[in-house]
Amino acid sequence: YEIEEVEAIMECQGTTIAEAIEIQHEGNFIYYSGVDSYTELAEMFVDEGLLGEISENLKYYIDYEAIGRDLKYHYTQTQNGFLSVA
Repeated sequence: YEIEEVEAIMECQGTTIAEAIEIQHEGNFIYYSGVDSYTELAEMFVDEGLLGEISENLKYYIDYEAIGRDLKYHYTQTQNGFLSVA
């Protein structure tokens, strides 16, 4: 899992492996692996409660594509997931 993080940091930041490892050790990033689209990332955020508590019956009315478009401002898609570096 740590290798995926370093690869994602290198891919997004255009850093060397040493710089990517330093960022990884500092922990100044958020990485979600195994997510294939911004819409899927939005669904994961809602399911895990990262956008607040949402009742199950309201989840059917959420525009996950719109949330995904907003997430593009904070997360970069990589080969294996999504990354946000602080």
